[in-house]
Amino acid sequence: MKDYNRNEHKQEWKGTTIGGYNGQRHLLFLIRVLGLRTMYFFSALSIPFFVIVNNKETRAIMKYYRKRGNSAICSFFKVFKNNFIFSQMMFDRLAVMNGDDNFNIEIINNEIFEQHINNEKGFMLCHSHVGNSELTGFLLHQNKKIINSVIFGNENPKIIEKRTEILKQGNIKIISAHNDMAHIFQIKNALDNGEIISIHCDRIFGSNKSTKVQFFNDKITLPLGPFIIDAQAEVDMLALFTMREGYRNYKLYIYNINPNNECNNIREKATSLALSYASKLEKILYKYPDQWFNFFDIWKILQ
Repeated sequence: MKDYNRNEHKQEWKGTTIGGYNGQRHLLFLIRVLGLRTMYFFSALSIPFFVIVNNKETRAIMKYYRKRGNSAICSFFKVFKNNFIFSQMMFDRLAVMNGDDNFNIEIINNEIFEQHINNEKGFMLCHSHVGNSELTGFLLHQNKKIINSVIFGNENPKIIEKRTEILKQGNIKIISAHNDMAHIFQIKNALDNGEIISIHCDRIFGSNKSTKVQFFNDKITLPLGPFIIDAQAEVDMLALFTMREGYRNYKLYIYNINPNNECNNIREKATSLALSYASKLEKILYKYPDQWFNFFDIWKILQ
């Protein structure tokens, strides 16, 4: 397994929320006034505009569908469906994070989470840009351990401040990740204190370490940093996928991320964890092919 330096290519993703702080505020106001179903309807009307204007993101999602074996025409129309589901999840997330608790959740393999939450040791939750991962902490409804959610420091400070205020209700704290890597010490301290680290493991940001893994019959580049942290801390890692099942219904899947038993050092263990994670990510996307929301070319191989 070959490692690559992220600094050798232009970073594709900037780590910021589309719409900014004011856009989020306006959407919240409209949700309160009009309700979710009405917002879904209006979002459907705007999808063609976003598909045309955001042509870079459109090409990335089309490439995903092409990798899945769909024809070019089929992939193009699936982009519209993908964008519509994404908009529904965005409104769901805003509603939940602002006090709407009328959502149903079914947890698959909940015994895995319960086992770890009742253990004194800390552990890591591995998220992806599939489904509605930002809802996970709210839908789990646990108060036994602090969840430290790692978000990227390029985000609008007002959005981070608002999220911090809201997330406290779910026993969730925010750790802001920056290029100087100072957040690594916060992560390690949290794990040493028996807390939970929640981090996205499918986008490269901050660290210059990455690795190639097999994904839908091709190679993608994943950040190695989260898996190195886990290997060094010698804690367990779980993959969580919060998938939309329909109006106000979600299903949360929990899987163990296990390294190969034959790993001889930290780097080998981290690479093995990345491979295990990629296999779980691929597995969930076979069940929910339209809930992939990496709006950049994850198949772009580093040279």
